[in-house]
Amino acid sequence: MKNLPKSFPKKPRPFWFPNLSSNSHRAVGNTTTRNIFERYFRSWVPTLLPTQPRSNCKICSLNLRATTPLPRENNLSNPIELVAFDLGNVLCSVDEHPVANELATRSGHLVEEVFETIFGRARKALFESGQITFSEHAERAIGVLGLDMSISDFTDLYNSVLIPSGEMFPLVERIAERHRIALVSNTSEPHWKAAEKFLPFSSKLDPVIISCDVNAMKPDPAFYDALLQSSQVPAANILFVDDLAANIETARNMGIGGHQFTSQGDLEETLIDLGII
Repeated sequence: MKNLPKSFPKKPRPFWFPNLSSNSHRAVGNTTTRNIFERYFRSWVPTLLPTQPRSNCKICSLNLRATTPLPRENNLSNPIELVAFDLGNVLCSVDEHPVANELATRSGHLVEEVFETIFGRARKALFESGQITFSEHAERAIGVLGLDMSISDFTDLYNSVLIPSGEMFPLVERIAERHRIALVSNTSEPHWKAAEKFLPFSSKLDPVIISCDVNAMKPDPAFYDALLQSSQVPAANILFVDDLAANIETARNMGIGGHQFTSQGDLEETLIDLGII
């Protein structure tokens, strides 16, 4: 700890990490110091970074699987016909806490209670897997929290947690010029309808596989079967882009090419290696 700088620079210089991946000695120039420490040092300095309560929020939870990415798969032998993109943390970011804070103020309940009622993992799994409708979830949450609002207003607030990743859109449009693109997401019907409006290439997504429609959630193999059946593209000719290692591992186990998304730059390197762009 004595050797750590007293303060991190506002614009960190590129760092070099030997033998950390197949791309040995690759510079990490656009990565914040915090992310570098999360990715490379958290295993041996567990108290160095502030921790957050474990939740279903992908942005706030420090998920070790997401900060220690799988090796890039750049030696696929078959040409890629279809690139399938996850939604959350790939085509958009997700921040559920502002909504939880606002509804806690409105309801008089603790933020933690509101978060668990609306965004808790078990609750979300019910409607994201199609076991109940989102309207049923909204009606229950409004009743439990004693909120004076309509289901429509609740849905609008729920959709506001999605923040479009506009910097990714030109890259996806470029891919779509020569290849098919698809959406593959564990999500709800309202979130897909919201994404359909802000994704400029939504009309080109074919197929759209969302968990609430296929009654299966990644990494359940049934979700990937739905993609294969709907697209009619052989597994070996698909590149599956997702931010979670478990979802990529299942894809690879089923013969689908997988790229764990950590940054746009890293994805672009994989796309170049595979001849997609």
